[in-house]
Amino acid sequence: MKFSGANKHRQERERIAENAMQRATGTAKKAKVDQAAPDFTLTGIDGKRHSLSDFKGKFVVLEWVNYDCPFVRKHYS
Repeated sequence: MKFSGANKHRQERERIAENAMQRATGTAKKAKVDQAAPDFTLTGIDGKRHSLSDFKGKFVVLEWVNYDCPFVRKHYS
């Protein structure tokens, strides 16, 4: 199966992101409605490790960026 260049790169980024999340969390845990989110730890852009549990009682916003989206491209340009 052949992919266009943009589609191939998008699929590769999605695969990398999925693998990174699975490595960071140990497994892909699913959140449940009306339940606390499962704890996970990721490395921030500052190089430090941050766990969701570090922010207990605070609002947390996770931003996943899709650079193929025209709105995202415009926002980050």
